Amino acid sequence: MKILYTNFKNGKLELDDVPIPSINENEILIESIYSAISYGTENYLIEFGKSNLIKKVINNKDKIQTVINKIKNEGFNSTYNVINDKFNVPVPLGYSNFGQVIKIGKNIKNFKIGDKVVSNGFHAEYNAVSENLCAKIPNNIDGKDACFAIIGSIALHSIRLSNVTIGENVVVIGLGLIGMAVSQILKASGSNVIAIDIDKNKKKIADLLEIDFLHIRENDNDLINKVINTYKIIDKVIITSSSNDNKSINLASEIIKKKGKIVLVGTANIKLNRDLFYKKEIEFVVSSSYGPGRYDYSYEQKNIDYPISYVRWTAKRNFETIIQLIKNNKLNFKKFITLETQIENSDSIYDLLKKNFHIASIITYNKYENNKNDIIDGDIVSKKTIVKNKNKVKLSFVGTGNFSSKILIPSFSVLNCDFIYALSKNGLSSQRLFKKYPFKYNTTDFNKVLKSDETNTVIISSMHSDHGAQVIQALNHGKHVYCEKPLATKQNELDEIDKLVKKNQKILMVGFNRRYSILTRKIIELLKENSTPKSFTYTINAGKIDENSWLSDTDYSGGRIIGELCHFIDLIKYITKTNIIDYEIINSKTIKYNLIVNIKFECQSIASINYFSNGNNIYPKENLKIFSNNNVLELDNFKKLKGYGFKNFKKINLWKQDKGHNECTKKFIGSVENNLFDYKEIENFIQTSKFCINLENDYDN
Repeated sequence: MKILYTNFKNGKLELDDVPIPSINENEILIESIYSAISYGTENYLIEFGKSNLIKKVINNKDKIQTVINKIKNEGFNSTYNVINDKFNVPVPLGYSNFGQVIKIGKNIKNFKIGDKVVSNGFHAEYNAVSENLCAKIPNNIDGKDACFAIIGSIALHSIRLSNVTIGENVVVIGLGLIGMAVSQILKASGSNVIAIDIDKNKKKIADLLEIDFLHIRENDNDLINKVINTYKIIDKVIITSSSNDNKSINLASEIIKKKGKIVLVGTANIKLNRDLFYKKEIEFVVSSSYGPGRYDYSYEQKNIDYPISYVRWTAKRNFETIIQLIKNNKLNFKKFITLETQIENSDSIYDLLKKNFHIASIITYNKYENNKNDIIDGDIVSKKTIVKNKNKVKLSFVGTGNFSSKILIPSFSVLNCDFIYALSKNGLSSQRLFKKYPFKYNTTDFNKVLKSDETNTVIISSMHSDHGAQVIQALNHGKHVYCEKPLATKQNELDEIDKLVKKNQKILMVGFNRRYSILTRKIIELLKENSTPKSFTYTINAGKIDENSWLSDTDYSGGRIIGELCHFIDLIKYITKTNIIDYEIINSKTIKYNLIVNIKFECQSIASINYFSNGNNIYPKENLKIFSNNNVLELDNFKKLKGYGFKNFKKINLWKQDKGHNECTKKFIGSVENNLFDYKEIENFIQTSKFCINLENDYDN
């Protein structure tokens, strides 16, 4: 399918062919018919990408300290690579789409195949969208009107926040697409609307809307007096313009009445004139997108709705209201459309919009009447010709997110192996890596990987909850498997993996990379003659996880013990070479994932793992101290190793972190090449994984 996106690294606009996205149980697959262009928002993304790195940093001042802390803890090169990779990602454009449902997830109850819907889908021929971000469209509504519904809901939400009542005078600053929608809805609700814009061409829109229009020029001091003298009372101001200064807010605060309300929908440098706001007791609100539910992980990804008794107007209910307004001829977008282009030519549309004045613009899509079954089955795969190598290891990557792109794929790329499939859910994140590395295919269909005769090894770095099932399927299809931690999130999955490993004798490695660090190897060397019990203190400055991240949802991540603390348990087990015989958890209860795990081993060694989520990111993430036989070793964030009491060792300082990723992948590839099946090592991975699942369950209880 075709999709339009930009890149934050260079602002380049690309129209690309990628595989059709797969859907999960809470999503529907939509074939696009029309999508509306929100030029202000989309062009902002493009221009941001075109700016140099210094300007990007300036525009993200809140992230500067985080970058500095990362340099201190992980080194400049590592930090630079992370930042560079962060910007070098495809960013899909568009968020207001009209299309037809062609596939539904198993949990979908309110949509069926064939329904016409609006959604926040991209400028793409197909979109996978969750149920709460879609709304049905009656058959008697024109799709060219309907495709603006999501843009309209942004306007509607700002009006709801303003608490406008019938008969009030409302100024709309910025008569672009959202300003136009705001003006129409306000007029329909009985308000008196005055539009202000720096572009005199916008008077054409005001005339069509039959509302007052004022053209503001640079340093136009007379405008304030003109507004006040003409309209006497300005009850509310809604700012829909975009700028890097605070002129629009200053203007709004000057013209608004005492105890008035200002709502910011667009962008501005929020520097309020405190004296003026104080004297007038002005209320100021920033409007967030479509309405309640937006940016809420449970609402957007799991389709958990807010109770209507408590939250009357959610994002989805705002979508439905806009559709009703269009149906009742209270809101019209179609008559303002002055530019249409097909998706095949859409990469040039932003230049046209920049050069010429257009009110509303849309992208149209050609339906794939042929191969409809192929599309629904996900059988479209991007291919490119590459040189065939004679390497024994033929890799396919399942999951191409941040960790894969920054760590795994670069690490595997320097080894003796061929790249076959890059797989991602949406087809776009894998497309970037498909272009950068010598992959043969890009797909969204896991079955393609499983049934591929060209693939003998699968690298799994997907959502944690998928790991167990994917490992099982890969082993069942005779593949060697490298699974980024965790190996699984359920005990029964681990039991099945154990059976399949014994039966098929396929190599399985879990990405417990810390055991392969050069500093870990030095620790093993220094302790190899020491058989006395050891005492470990491992402190992890884990930090908080964004509540709207899938990592915060234990249904998908398995929890932080399964998902991350497993690393530290594995490392200590690897050093002691013995099994765990007893443990306890000390849980702070009031702070999520703030805990201490005390462990006793068969060799009588003991460990205390301090996993703290209430620290500061200025402090390094990891510190391991080992006490034994009158000696002490201190491993500081995998950059430094210090010895106390050793005759021939004092310290090692590395110029960058070494957490063992490269050595870990190298060992795995060597094992596959030489068919070095080691069940004891695999059993250790499985036992550690089972222990962490038990630990997670104990923590929850």
